[in-house]
Amino acid sequence: MRTILVPTDYSAVAQNAVNYALHLAKEETNQPNGQQTEVILFHVFHIPLPTYDGPVAVVNFAEIEHSENLKMEKLVSKLKSETENEIKISGHVFPGLINDEITDFCSKKHVHLIIMGLTGGGEIKEFFAGSNALSVAKHVQTDVLIIPPKAVYKRIKQISLATDLMEIDVPTVSKTLNYYCMLFGAKAEIVNVKDAFTFPREERKINEKKLLRELANVEHSVFQPYHEDAAEAINIHLRINKSDWLAVIHKDYGFFKNIFHKSLTKQLAFHSDIPVLSINQKNN
Repeated sequence: MRTILVPTDYSAVAQNAVNYALHLAKEETNQPNGQQTEVILFHVFHIPLPTYDGPVAVVNFAEIEHSENLKMEKLVSKLKSETENEIKISGHVFPGLINDEITDFCSKKHVHLIIMGLTGGGEIKEFFAGSNALSVAKHVQTDVLIIPPKAVYKRIKQISLATDLMEIDVPTVSKTLNYYCMLFGAKAEIVNVKDAFTFPREERKINEKKLLRELANVEHSVFQPYHEDAAEAINIHLRINKSDWLAVIHKDYGFFKNIFHKSLTKQLAFHSDIPVLSINQKNN
């Protein structure tokens, strides 16, 4: 059984990620030789600290925990009803810090994918300044699919992997791309932006050949534009070629952040409806 973990704070952005996860789980479960996929909702709550400038407030942990559990049970029941129990759905509630609790949970249970929505009211600027989604993706050894507020589940026809082709664990990256391309019947595309300072390295050539060899069973292509601004090149490419997912490799977070930051400062119309798949090379 595959497992999808969906952290939620019950906001509209989080609910959009939950809906996306349910559609993906249904897609996986309905495959001819598919296995059932479980969606696990995950909520982390904070215990309020008492103030000392007035009467001492007594924090009733049991009461707060009970209230949070009821809220989760209500959501799980609602989703089971809406999906007619076609998908296995469960919920977990923990006190603490979201990064710590998710990392701990994933270390105890085999989670195949974490799906999260943008935080900070959906502001991409806030998201990359330290949102839960990026923070979690940095800490866990699991692939993370980040769902923008405007993203709606639809048939995935093309997945674009933006990479510099350096320091790649080809078997792990290709395994993930192959899985989703075969699941959706989608095309894999390797986007490698070059500029005047990109020196030809043997490692790039070797990794490109290895990657293409591993993707032999799915439709694939390579796009290597020359552009001084990688962010602009990728945004233009996504817009023209209508990619459905943008994939990045976990070690490329500086590059990943740069794509979005530059697109904001130059007021480029970044595709806020395109989910971003962070492939973790330690996720074997």
